[in-house]
Amino acid sequence: MADILSPSISSIINEIDGELSLGELVKKGDLDKAYLDELVDSLKKMRSASNDLHSPGGATKGNLSDLLAHMSSADAAIYMLSNALDNTKNSNAGQSVINTASSFVSNILKPWLTSLWKGVWAIFQKMSNVKGWKISGQLGSSMLGFAKSSIEISFD
Repeated sequence: MADILSPSISSIINEIDGELSLGELVKKGDLDKAYLDELVDSLKKMRSASNDLHSPGGATKGNLSDLLAHMSSADAAIYMLSNALDNTKNSNAGQSVINTASSFVSNILKPWLTSLWKGVWAIFQKMSNVKGWKISGQLGSSMLGFAKSSIEISFD
């Protein structure tokens, strides 16, 4: 399988670096740069793990585990960035800049990350064998009477 994740991750990093609204919010003190740094760092580690997976002899479960861990970190970083933008009040940069940054995160970064998950899942499926699975559920067990369900899949 060709490494399609690395070029896509590089594109995401370039988009983040080029998004002026995020830079403006950091510059004006409305957004902590740590959110962006964590996201970009997670993406760079994902790219490196993807490169390792696609190198000769690199298709190991350890490298796959690294890719999944960095993917989860990037997912959490986008979630925290989105929350930080949602909670930004009385911006020094102006509400239109916050709106632009929020739109960038929700309309560009989140969908891109969702599509990356599909690529990571495809790699995971190719490298793993399903050992077993369980489905469980309950009806009306929560306070509001909603159903609860879970799926558990175990791999070799």
